[in-house]
Amino acid sequence: MCYNKVKQHIDSIILKGKCKMRKMIIVALSMGSIITMIISAYYIINMYSDHSILYLDPDETDYNKYRIVLISDQLGSASWNELVHGAKFIAENNNTDLNIWGTYRTNQSEIIKQIEIAIASKVDGILVQGINHPDFIEVVNQASIKGIPVITIASDAPSSLRRSYVGVDHYQEGVKIAEYIQKTIESPVNVCFLAGEDFINLQEMRQRGVMDTLNTNEEIKIANPNVFNDTLKSAFQESISLLNENPNCKHIVALNANGASQIVKTIKTRSRIENYKIYAFDDNSEIKELLKDGVIQATIEHHPKEIGVKSMVMMLKWLEGREIPLEKYYYTPSKVITETDL
Repeated sequence: MCYNKVKQHIDSIILKGKCKMRKMIIVALSMGSIITMIISAYYIINMYSDHSILYLDPDETDYNKYRIVLISDQLGSASWNELVHGAKFIAENNNTDLNIWGTYRTNQSEIIKQIEIAIASKVDGILVQGINHPDFIEVVNQASIKGIPVITIASDAPSSLRRSYVGVDHYQEGVKIAEYIQKTIESPVNVCFLAGEDFINLQEMRQRGVMDTLNTNEEIKIANPNVFNDTLKSAFQESISLLNENPNCKHIVALNANGASQIVKTIKTRSRIENYKIYAFDDNSEIKELLKDGVIQATIEHHPKEIGVKSMVMMLKWLEGREIPLEKYYYTPSKVITETDL
């Protein structure tokens, strides 16, 4: 009997211990969940609070109030997916129907055709990558005349009747790359530009930013300042011409992503890549890999999600009549990154 009492007492102690342990685990899990929710909320608020997100009134949340089309020729790319994610966040929180249209490669005529379809469909607004070409400008002007606001994103068409531009200041991109070159050169050098056949206006702005900055340095000579005077060809052809015509130029500024990756391939077929310093302006996965390997010295980091957020916010502000007219430019952040930043 004494043995049974002792056993019961021990079992009681063990049971109480298990209960306490169970309570402690439950409390710990609950606290962990609460902390996770707080951290998640903090990051969401921190990411989007600066953009004055528009939330519809409760009695307006049972239907989609606006229909917006977002058009690009970079569908499927990582940076474009980020941009779309940002735009969708705003659309979903404002009961706005956002349609994603576009192509998977540069196709100016197709982009123009899709804008024409959007106009015929009487959408409420168009977000589109700008192309500084007369045909593109004409169709954007048609949309504006019909009362459909157009906001250009990532690249601009400033001579059109678009309402605003949201994206990186490409001139300042050039300034930042040039300042990096100035800080890292060790002796007098020749600098060459490699341009491509797409988005000429964007590349010209980058080049102007680089040249305005480097021209103040007597140790740096621009070998081909008139790169846009001739009709540009494919990145492959342009890279071959550049190396043939400028054999002593070892510092190359690639003004677009295709040019940056192609010049690396071309150099490797005829020389040692270590003899060259290459600078880029894009931060796609291929460019980042080349940066990580030390093949490219520096590039520009963008924030495409912020472009998506800001462009949708400004479109909704226009449609709601809360900000008319819009500012001509809404610039998003960018910075130089190197191998050490990855």
